[in-house]
Amino acid sequence: MKLIFSQIANTGIKIISITGDEKATILYLEGDDPSTLDKIHKIIKEKKIGKAVSDFNNLVKITIKGKGLETIPGLIQKITNPLAKQELNIYGIITVHSSINVFVKWIDKEKAKLLIEKEIGL
Repeated sequence: MKLIFSQIANTGIKIISITGDEKATILYLEGDDPSTLDKIHKIIKEKKIGKAVSDFNNLVKITIKGKGLETIPGLIQKITNPLAKQELNIYGIITVHSSINVFVKWIDKEKAKLLIEKEIGL
């Protein structure tokens, strides 16, 4: 991963979030350098630390913050249901402590924010 991070740092692209499990690492990046993905793919293939690189352009991170969010049953459903009903795709969702990050297309940002705020009262 060190090689990947240094490759990203050399391009000026900003890492806005990282998540993963035992089989995958997902990097949410901000910036526009198509060659970076090719370089990252080459690194993961050569070092055998992964298989593929996927890329979704023009995503935005919407962050919901609040004390004890992680203890509220059904909160993720309250956030995702209104977006699904309006046919807004969620490209990623990350919960960390008292914040929830939702990744949607940039063009859907305002609509998604309004739907989330209306549903959860923030």
